[in-house]
Amino acid sequence: YSITGLLVVAVGLGTGSVNATILSALAGLLALGSITATATIQSVLQLERQSNAVAEGDLDTKVCSEREDELGQVFDSIDRMRLSLANKIEELEEAQQEAQKAKMEAEEAEKEATEMANKYKDIAENYARTMQNVAEGDLTERINVSTEYEPMETIGTEFNATLDNLSETLSL
Repeated sequence: YSITGLLVVAVGLGTGSVNATILSALAGLLALGSITATATIQSVLQLERQSNAVAEGDLDTKVCSEREDELGQVFDSIDRMRLSLANKIEELEEAQQEAQKAKMEAEEAEKEATEMANKYKDIAENYARTMQNVAEGDLTERINVSTEYEPMETIGTEFNATLDNLSETLSL
């Protein structure tokens, strides 16, 4: 701008013509506009290339410009958006891995619970058969006490103790 201004002043002083001064001012403004437009077009093309790379999934491509005007702010905003998107994707991937791990743990816990329930059921069925025989009058039957699960061990042990006491009482 300074050079264009000096050119206009020099033409005006050198020629003394108002028309020549106005013509040189217009020529200077056109030259400045052309230079500014070329720089802006180059920046817009650069922004297009960099933002297209991000849009195609290349979140490692930095969107940057040395411009400090509004267009430079657009570059900075898009780069912040790129970084934010990369962080959100990383968080999503971590959450997905945690969800997969939790699913596997839940499936394993379900499998263990099913196995435990089946074992409890088998023990309970064995206890029930013995109790049915005792109920039918066979006081010599005893539960084969399972020690795998404490509650079932307690039931079996107490039932056998009750039968021992009952047998002892009846033999008096």
